[in-house]
Amino acid sequence: MIAASYQSLNIQPGKSDTATITIIPNNGFAGTVTLSTSVSPSGPKATMSSSNISTGSGTSTLTIDVANDVAAGSYTVTVQASNGHLAHSKSIIVTVTNTQDVTVTVDVSSLSFTTGPSGTTTITVAPQNGFTGTITLAVMAPISISCSLTPTYIQSSGTSKLTCDGTTAGDYSVTITASGGASSHTTTVNVHVAAVSPAAPAPSMLLGLASAVFYGIIGVIIIIVVAGTILILRRPPRSGS
Repeated sequence: MIAASYQSLNIQPGKSDTATITIIPNNGFAGTVTLSTSVSPSGPKATMSSSNISTGSGTSTLTIDVANDVAAGSYTVTVQASNGHLAHSKSIIVTVTNTQDVTVTVDVSSLSFTTGPSGTTTITVAPQNGFTGTITLAVMAPISISCSLTPTYIQSSGTSKLTCDGTTAGDYSVTITASGGASSHTTTVNVHVAAVSPAAPAPSMLLGLASAVFYGIIGVIIIIVVAGTILILRRPPRSGS
């Protein structure tokens, strides 16, 4: 008799798993049992830690390796135990599932703001292939600007707000890293900090009037006074009666 510790296994590409194969003798059988494996359809690789079980009973570890290029789907791994004309087999269903992971996207790929105020964008984490773990977010920014994420932990899926501010004008690259899935993911946001244009000076005022207007009026008055004085000086004197 042949038995397996698992009837089925779920394995992701690039991973492996094991099952224990147990040989149980019947009716006092004490011969040597030879173990062999087959996989249908081809894809995963199956190997036994020991291909021979002596004295008719014992265990051997079945290792199933799934390479990165194995297509998702269902596979049947069969272990056959034989001794001469005696043969028994046990099958394990192996389901290859695509890697559970997340995608990380940014609402806008660039931010632009003037020195002083801040700019914001949204980071979105979405699960892939049933991922349910916790994703940790971290931000790396040059020392000339300050950036933060709220929140920094996302359970499976959600959003985080990226806020950046700075007092030094320039162009910067900010990197967001998401870890906790099958691998780390990074995305980049370009930040442009513009200098504040100086405000135009307010016009000077004299007696409630702009200086140009005030001095213009004074100039007109001076011209009138000078012209009147000249006319008076050129006026012929009156003759005596």
